[in-house]
Amino acid sequence: PELLFVAASFSNWHGLDLLLDAMERDSAHCSLHLVGSLPDALARRCCDDARIQIHGPLGTNELTGVMRSAWCGISSFALYRQGMSDACTLKVREYLDGGLPVYAGHRDAGLPESFPYFRNGPVDLAEILSFAFASRSASRAVVKAAAAPFISKVSLLSRLYGDISRLF
Repeated sequence: PELLFVAASFSNWHGLDLLLDAMERDSAHCSLHLVGSLPDALARRCCDDARIQIHGPLGTNELTGVMRSAWCGISSFALYRQGMSDACTLKVREYLDGGLPVYAGHRDAGLPESFPYFRNGPVDLAEILSFAFASRSASRAVVKAAAAPFISKVSLLSRLYGDISRLF
């Protein structure tokens, strides 16, 4: 299974350090692709694990290539470091738009709790891989179509317009 974690620049609230801790505790066979700029200390830790590939910042076409092999997108695990427990991140929308199910350590305010292709769970490699394997049976087209009502700008603006119209 291949996991993808993207950030323009990995910050404390992304919780990459927590994911690296989890990978150090579990030697399960997998691959983690990191896209974006990493602080030196985290980059050094990544070099100690052959399962981790650091791609650095990538352009759209290059990122699309990495996404093609990924089974699951990874989102933030440490929003609590910013005093947050929920988010509605662009990263999650981009993963879903690319047909990737998403595993994160936070609730997504824009997705229903029952949405099958987003999992809010602990920073535990076994849990992450279990979700990746369970989601693998869904094609990218199915994931993208299921997410469309919650991530499509047309759908979101249409719903907003309807809500505003009912108020006035």
